[in-house]
Amino acid sequence: MITRLTEKTLSQIDEIGKSFAEEASYPGGWSWFSFSKMWVPLLVSQLGTIFVVEDAGKLVGALGAIFIPDPYSGQLTAMEQFWYVLPSHRKTRAGMDLFQAFQEEAKKRQVKKLVMVHLASLTPESLQKFYEANGFRLAEQTFWKEL
Repeated sequence: MITRLTEKTLSQIDEIGKSFAEEASYPGGWSWFSFSKMWVPLLVSQLGTIFVVEDAGKLVGALGAIFIPDPYSGQLTAMEQFWYVLPSHRKTRAGMDLFQAFQEEAKKRQVKKLVMVHLASLTPESLQKFYEANGFRLAEQTFWKEL
């Protein structure tokens, strides 16, 4: 079952964040302080939503999204900020259930555009195929450099 984190339950995502940062070799790693500093105001203002899925009382996946106007067109846009499922639960419906909850929320908010991202270090080929099969098209690539 998909639920949502609130500013009061946000700390439950700490283990997911650590696991994601480690598996993805995310530049800068994981900082609970930085994550909560950004997400608490987004959750309180309802500009952001974090969907989670649990198994036996433990979070096994999460998808965080923000809902903001596109800076060029002004159309309401839903932008996925992270989507991660623990390796132990990737062969379950956890990821698809999170994705479906995100799409349903976007429709409810009358969003005009969905934006999804994926890290090149985490199954880029299969995710690109998934996105294209669900009506998305590649629009941009991002490059990072650590200083």
